Amino acid sequence: MTKTIELNMWERLLAAGVLPGEDNLVTLRLIRKMKERLSPSPEEIDRCKMVPNEDGRGLKTWDNPEMLKTVELEFHEKEVELVKKAIEKLDSQKKCLDPHIEVYEKFVGEEDGNTNTES
Repeated sequence: MTKTIELNMWERLLAAGVLPGEDNLVTLRLIRKMKERLSPSPEEIDRCKMVPNEDGRGLKTWDNPEMLKTVELEFHEKEVELVKKAIEKLDSQKKCLDPHIEVYEKFVGEEDGNTNTES
């Protein structure tokens, strides 16, 4: 079963960034293909003027409206589960950031958005 999800560039980069770097070989192949799909094309890099900061961390394109344009991507249920588990792991470690909420809700759905019952 697949799910179509509409993501802007920031959400795509964030989703790719939360995926695990270690797992079994089959899952790592799935993660690699997923990261390729989430990654910007050369045309998108030019259009969004994606330039790394001097320290190599982050991008200098925070205010570029091109970064907010969305694309529809298809994800297999296993891929959706990978993003869900990765963000839930961040949540359990209290390392979630505000942008994780939107990405989580797009992959999982708002009705399942409560990952932690702590106050």
